[in-house]
Amino acid sequence: MKQVQENLFQFKDHKFFKLFEEEEIVKQLAQEQEEVGNSIIDKAKENFNRFVKDAKGLVIKYKEFWDENETIKTNFDKNAKIYKMYDSNYVIGLMDIPDEALEPEKIDHELNLTEGVDETNEVDPLINKKQIPVEEHPEDEILDTPGQPKKCLVVYEMNKENRDEIFRTSLTSVMHAFEEFYENTFKGAMKAIITKAREKQEQIQKDIEIKSKEEEIKNKKSKVDKFLKQ
Repeated sequence: MKQVQENLFQFKDHKFFKLFEEEEIVKQLAQEQEEVGNSIIDKAKENFNRFVKDAKGLVIKYKEFWDENETIKTNFDKNAKIYKMYDSNYVIGLMDIPDEALEPEKIDHELNLTEGVDETNEVDPLINKKQIPVEEHPEDEILDTPGQPKKCLVVYEMNKENRDEIFRTSLTSVMHAFEEFYENTFKGAMKAIITKAREKQEQIQKDIEIKSKEEEIKNKKSKVDKFLKQ
């Protein structure tokens, strides 16, 4: 009986440290993902700044770039937020996609942790996303059903016949950073240049109307003067 208890304690200790080790590995992967994700957002900002510099404030250039992004967007979910990088085949997008990254067999394969894990009585702790998030972002601690649509930030290399996924993350901090870039920097700049062009066009139209009115008044005055001189 004593030997059985000792074996049981050894088993529990081994399992505890095994779970702790797996948790630490997953946490480290999440931190690395966050670093890579933030680097991708910085890359997108640098890319857009290069476009702005090359566009030189020309509305036609902004329209062409916007149309290019809208065309690429047709390859994705209609609700996706897509940034097709300037002068590049890479696309960064925030979209709902199947949560394949959290399927247990894929996690086990990537982390090489299948050996020695008891799958008969215990649920693989890696399936529970509560093990994954970085501590600074508790909002990431949401349990999702594997295989169901999940909002992710994804980077694709677009080819003529297909697209190659090179990065994916569902970390809230990274997705929020991209959404801020997309809404305030990319779309914000497009909206600003279009608004500026519209205001300029409206001012030109106003000037034309004012000049036309002035000409009309001048002509009428000339006709009145001519009549009074008769």
